[in-house]
Amino acid sequence: MKKNIIWIVTLMLSMVTLTSCEDLLDELWDFHCHGAESISGPWLQDGYEITYLGGGEYEVWDAGKQRGHYEYLSSFGSYVSCIPENAWPVSYKPYYNTFYDELSWYVYDRYGRDFLILKNGNYVYM
Repeated sequence: MKKNIIWIVTLMLSMVTLTSCEDLLDELWDFHCHGAESISGPWLQDGYEITYLGGGEYEVWDAGKQRGHYEYLSSFGSYVSCIPENAWPVSYKPYYNTFYDELSWYVYDRYGRDFLILKNGNYVYM
């Protein structure tokens, strides 16, 4: 019985450690490996204002309709594998994509190109 309790406690501690390490890994990737920097918000874009609320949650405010909604967007670091092979990100920010009606990551690369990384992991050049 004691072995089971020790195993459960160890498992719970490792889960807590992994959760806190995710933020650290995002920061390390963002600033040290690729040099990409987050553009600070709130972000204004074509009649929308996007505000980060914490924990991956954002508020998207539609100024024209005077209403907003909330969306979850995983951290930019979790989309590293979705970046096109020939792109080298310089900056990124959340972007409300009206065509797909979802929050995405807007990325600007050092070659002067910009693209969106959609929630499903696909990318679209703009």
